[in-house]
Amino acid sequence: MTATRALIDQGIYDFGVVLDPVVWGTLLRQIDATRDFSEGLFLTEAEVDRNPEYTGVNPVPGRNLLESLDTNFVDSAPAVVEAALDIAGRRL
Repeated sequence: MTATRALIDQGIYDFGVVLDPVVWGTLLRQIDATRDFSEGLFLTEAEVDRNPEYTGVNPVPGRNLLESLDTNFVDSAPAVVEAALDIAGRRL
């Protein structure tokens, strides 16, 4: 089944295991090292409201954690590329 057909029929596309679990483990450890992923990860609404630094913040370069990590192995995996081409169309 194509990625497009799976998304239409099931709402999800399962890539299966297409990437090396060791590489994923390394990336996960790098992500874990960047912040505390406990209940303290998020600020309370009051904390956000008190700090003007958090006003008008939107996703912009420099705010995305993955920008600082090597994730090119995901974008270049053949199964990911094939699914993306199927979903987005093959026009270049």
